[in-house]
Amino acid sequence: MENSFDTVYFSQVLEHVLYPALEIKEFKRVLNKSGLCIISVPHLSHYHEIPHDFFRFTEFGISKLLEDAGFSIMLVKKQGGIVSFVTHPPSVILITLCWQVPVLKWVGFYLNKFILVLPSYYIDKISPASKVYPCNLLVIASTEARK
Repeated sequence: MENSFDTVYFSQVLEHVLYPALEIKEFKRVLNKSGLCIISVPHLSHYHEIPHDFFRFTEFGISKLLEDAGFSIMLVKKQGGIVSFVTHPPSVILITLCWQVPVLKWVGFYLNKFILVLPSYYIDKISPASKVYPCNLLVIASTEARK
């Protein structure tokens, strides 16, 4: 189905693909001449989906893979930072412990939100460290050549 799709959206999957360059070439093949490729990949992340957790990408690495496949990079956005990375495990533990108990579910939810998630978000947003320690990268690329 060559040149069939307007958009490819690949979120938090490319790190589990053994040959990401081949996958990205396949995206290019199936996208039409004005197609968009939207990819979200972790940079800082715990191991997950073991043993199928193969890669972490920098903005330079993911951009190079896309450019080598013939894409034009439109946006690379760093998301999260070191504080979000460090507070994620306690956040998961808190939610996991509380979620099955009806009253504790909401206590855990709001504690998590106001004690861990929101402070981490705002600290990472103003911290210069987030520029070099992003948790995630969002990339938008086009099959059209840049003008």
